[in-house]
Amino acid sequence: MSDFFQDFKLFESNAEEFHILTPEYIYSEIGKENEALVVQALARGEDFPAEVRHGKIFSIGDIESVSSNKKGMFTNIVTRSSFGKTETDFIVITDPDIREDFIRLLHIHMGSEYKFNKKQLTSVTASLKPLFYVLIILGVGAVMTQLSINAQTEPIEEGRILKARVRVLYYLLGLINPVWVMVFTGIALFTALVIVIRRIANPPHIIQIKPAKRRVAYLARFR
Repeated sequence: MSDFFQDFKLFESNAEEFHILTPEYIYSEIGKENEALVVQALARGEDFPAEVRHGKIFSIGDIESVSSNKKGMFTNIVTRSSFGKTETDFIVITDPDIREDFIRLLHIHMGSEYKFNKKQLTSVTASLKPLFYVLIILGVGAVMTQLSINAQTEPIEEGRILKARVRVLYYLLGLINPVWVMVFTGIALFTALVIVIRRIANPPHIIQIKPAKRRVAYLARFR
């Protein structure tokens, strides 16, 4: 095996695209018709060819965590941005075994400050998070419906001091029939319940990379 393939590896995304993983970067969504051009350029130590179409380029030093459901096709990548904020993107690798190999090699490049974890969730643990969202939807829906009813029947008294955002929200809810608020809540609730049922029937098989310690994750934001 050449030195090039010890440092750079190609991972098929789908029938038309692939990703390149190096010790420093992830070059995503490269068209297969450009495979030879890209490989030759990187093998010679040149920059990524500017004329080649590609997706986002991830700097491995900015990656904070990675996660994927082996039963799906997406790999979520959380990166650090300015002022301690984070951004979440995803790349597609349709083959689950290729996706696991990609994440394992990425973990090696990220270093010992991060740990690789692989776990099969049970039906109970898989349902907990979406059930929490169901409760949030019920609570927010109930509050918004009641506010809409109040806005219809009890306009804001003149001279009453309220924050501008509250006044605007109250005004908008006054324009919306409470029935529509309940309809939107019902749609959101139905969607959440479908997700709960699916996760119970087919619990995710999670593969992830995350900071080995919380302190490391905190300090890494300021690297």
